Amino acid sequence: MSIDLRPAVDYGLQYNSLTDEIRKGIHRVPKNDLFRSVKNWSNGRSGLCVSRSGSEPEWNTFKVTWGPNPLIAGTDSYVLTAYFVDPRTICTSGRDEARLKLEGSGTGLWLQNGSDPIRDSVPIPLHENTINTTRWVLGSCFPSMGVHYWYDNRLDKECDEIFPVFLLYNKGKLTGFGWGLAGKYEYTKRTEPVPYGAVSKFMRIVPTCLEKYFEDIGGFTAMHLYFNTAPWNLLC
Repeated sequence: MSIDLRPAVDYGLQYNSLTDEIRKGIHRVPKNDLFRSVKNWSNGRSGLCVSRSGSEPEWNTFKVTWGPNPLIAGTDSYVLTAYFVDPRTICTSGRDEARLKLEGSGTGLWLQNGSDPIRDSVPIPLHENTINTTRWVLGSCFPSMGVHYWYDNRLDKECDEIFPVFLLYNKGKLTGFGWGLAGKYEYTKRTEPVPYGAVSKFMRIVPTCLEKYFEDIGGFTAMHLYFNTAPWNLLC
């Protein structure tokens, strides 16, 4: 999936019935319980998220890394969210049409790692030469995707603690990211199944728990999101 500047209405997105404050900030794709587009007050796209309720497929082991979704009261729902602008601006100033055209879909990448989008959002390095000061660990390069990075990855990593996001770099620049999801999601066309034999093509270090975990939960699923319109040009 590539990210461009067309407004959400072009994709048939609709408002989601969340709280009054957030309702203008989150849109969702009809008939798709996974993917959502986050928009700001000025109607510019500000981020993307994936979410799951407690319905099938069963995924109760995900609670460790996904965390509860505070926006949907009384529902066993969890969410992963990425922002392309500083989250502090989304429900305040936003970006007007002129800035949207000048800056594109965003100015960076922030990953929400907790229930508070302001306090818990972590900025991601835009250049690969600055990532060595973080806990992101070098993975493998895959043609049409780029160089993968996995957070705090190591052989003795507990599978319930694996951060479900990976970063993608090409020629030293951040060119995308993706969701690495535990479970097999066959109800949406926006994701792709990951056979276990392909894991080593994305990870240089494969946690020892991963093979059994794959068998226990029935598979892995990935969603790649690119910041360019021609990911096939991302060569190793």
